[in-house]
Parts: sequence; C-alpha cells; structure tokens
Amino acid sequence: MPTQTTKSLKTIKSDLLPDNIILKRNNGRWYQYNVINENNNKVIHSFDFKKSVPDLYDAIASGEISIGIATQSNKANVQENEVVALASVSALAEKVIPINSSVKQKVKHNTTFLSDIETSAPSFADMFKKELPKQYDGFYFPDFTSALIRRVKEGKNTYLAGESGTGKSEMIEKIAKYVGQTVIRINFHEGITESALIGKWIVKNNETVFAYGLVPLAMQKGYWLLLDEIDYAQPEHTSVLQAVLEGKPLVITSNEGEIIAPHESFRIFATGNTTGRGDSTDSYHGTNFMNAAFLDRWSIFRVQYSKKENKIIEALTNDVEFSKKLVKLFNVFRSLKKNGDITNAVFSTRRMINVAEALIGGDTLSEAVEYELFNRYTDDEVSLLKECIKDVFDQSFYFQNEWKLGMPHFVPQEIDQTSTTPSTSFED
Repeated sequence: MPTQTTKSLKTIKSDLLPDNIILKRNNGRWYQYNVINENNNKVIHSFDFKKSVPDLYDAIASGEISIGIATQSNKANVQENEVVALASVSALAEKVIPINSSVKQKVKHNTTFLSDIETSAPSFADMFKKELPKQYDGFYFPDFTSALIRRVKEGKNTYLAGESGTGKSEMIEKIAKYVGQTVIRINFHEGITESALIGKWIVKNNETVFAYGLVPLAMQKGYWLLLDEIDYAQPEHTSVLQAVLEGKPLVITSNEGEIIAPHESFRIFATGNTTGRGDSTDSYHGTNFMNAAFLDRWSIFRVQYSKKENKIIEALTNDVEFSKKLVKLFNVFRSLKKNGDITNAVFSTRRMINVAEALIGGDTLSEAVEYELFNRYTDDEVSLLKECIKDVFDQSFYFQNEWKLGMPHFVPQEIDQTSTTPSTSFED
C-alpha cells in the first residue's frame, strides 16, 4: 500500500481490492456500500459504514471492516468462495457478519441464507438494564426517545414518520446495537412480495421444503423487524401483518396452518416519510393513504432533523465554521420548501453529509454543491438556491477562489465607503 494516497473509492479499488471487484455506494442510502463483481456486475453483498470514505479506506486496510472477499493487503486469510449476504439483514455493528463466524456457508451455491444465521437474540429482560445515553456511536437521540423505549418495553409497535434523511431507520439500528439486538430490515419502496414476508415452498437438496419468510424468521429468532418506508406498502402486504401487530402468533396457511409464536424479544418497528395519511408536500410520490385499522396498531412519532446537525458535520470535517455555515444554508433551503418556493425537494441531514464528504474527498465547495445539490433541480430552482447561498457564503472568496476544506474562512473587512461595491454574482 502506498505511504501517501488520496483516500477515495477509486483508490480503495486500486490499492485494496482484487482486479475484478469494485465498491459502489448505494444511491438510496448514503452509508451503504455494495461489493460488486465486475465480471458479471453482480452484487456480492452490501455493508453499512457511516463514516467518511477516507475512514473506510483505513478500516478496510486495517481489517476492521470485513468486506467478505480478498483484499490486496490480506490475501492469505480469506477464502476463495464469494459469499452472498442477504441484503435485508443488518448485524448492526457497522460491519457485515464475518463469513467465518456462526454463519453456515453453502459452498455449493456460494450463498449464505438468513435461516442459517445463528446469532441469538438477547433476553428482553437484559436489553434495557442500562439507560440509553443521549448520544451513542455518533447518533444523537431525539427528545422523545425515552417515550419510544417505554413503548418497546411494553411490547407496542412504533412508527417513525419524517422527512427523508432525518435518521428514522438509523435510530432503531442504533438502539438495537446498544442493547445487542439484531434487526431484519424490509424496504417496501424496493418492492416486496407476500412470499418474501411469509415464505414459500421451494426445492432444496432434491427435497420440497418450506422456506420461511422474513417475518416468521424474525419472530422465531427474537429479532427486531423494521418495516422501512411502510407507506409504500400495498394493502395485501399490510394485511398479512395484522395479527402479528396485535402480538398474536402468525398462522402460515400455506404451510398446513403452522403456528409461529413470537419470541419474547421480538418487536416490530416501521418508518415512513408520511404518517400514512398521504403526502401533502408533493415530495414522496407513490406513498399510500393507509388503512385506518392498520395505523391504529401503531404508536406514531414524528422525527425532525437533528438539533445536533452542526456537531455531526463538525465531526466529519473538523471545521467548526464550515459546519455552522452549511447548517445555516440548509435551514434556508428548508424554509424555501416550507413556504412552497420549491417543491419535491429534500434537504436532509444525509444530503448535508454528502456535501461534507465530497469536500473531504477533495472537491472544491463549488464542485460539492454542484454535484450533491444543484444537479438535482431545474434551472429555475438552481437559480433560487444560488441566491440563497449568497446569504451564507461570500461568493468571490468561496467560489471564485475554489475554496477547499482546510483553507481559511472569509473574514469580513471594513469597506471603504468611497470604493465601488464588489460584485456578488455567483460563478457557475
């Protein structure tokens, strides 16, 4: 490995990965990465990493992150067979489940199945013996967290509703990680079938067997079930969950009426960009006006953008002044959306992090806002956003001078009243 390098996804590929393997970020989730075989363009598996790309480089190089295939720095200790991890499962340690752990490998098919994972759920009585801190693993818990925990203890279902990128799913994952629990995450936005939820008959090793879906597997193992973007679900999918949401056993009629009783540690959570009453903001096309009987089975919490966004950005960039300016800028953008000046837009904490990571990767501020913000909108919308930027970042200093992270910040100077007013036009 070179002694000095620009730590990017490109150099991770060139320095650390085999020739036929690439690493790509999931566009829908900024912290999820896909390990892809270039020969057939198939995803070997995915994993979550919620720090910067340079930190990811170091984590892979040091072996802290196991990506499930050979790395250039540690070829001797890996196996030849690629292992496919089921994308719906998160071990919640910000690492994929190591391929040499308690997962039984299916060498014949080069596949790892959820049903083969032997991780045990902790006893529910032991989960919350210690109080959840206000901040854990880089996540700042909202004010309603204690009320949510109380409902989890009581066995109630909790639904987190809020804008994209407010940390709804991450909140459940962080709580689970703190208490040592495993989460099975089902994303309804990507499409889901009843057989994926409940199960189906398949031929395996020349025998016809019933393959359990994600819901009965979570119930049997005592895992937490996270129904992500539930407001995209269809009625036929939510209807099969009604009894489970009431705490009753699941009856699998397609498997001779088998009854699956819930493990004591099993809990159900859901997230949505709406509260299940439709989208009035014109930002989340495809969300549904959900059945009132289904919604009646949830305690619903509204999640706002974190009050600690400046701390989150500061932790990434190590630049207090830039963090303040970026948060101020996004609050201006959010006001535009609230006032109806721009629609079908999301100015999320996740988007803010992407701007910061682009700067960490070497972009100028002009490049970062171009690629991470402007290219998402129409020319008229971009003109409006650029006008807002003038109120936060001095144009000639930050954009004409190609400001990068680590450079000094603009300090206003006293202007000679006899001099001409400097231009404030935004440089494209």
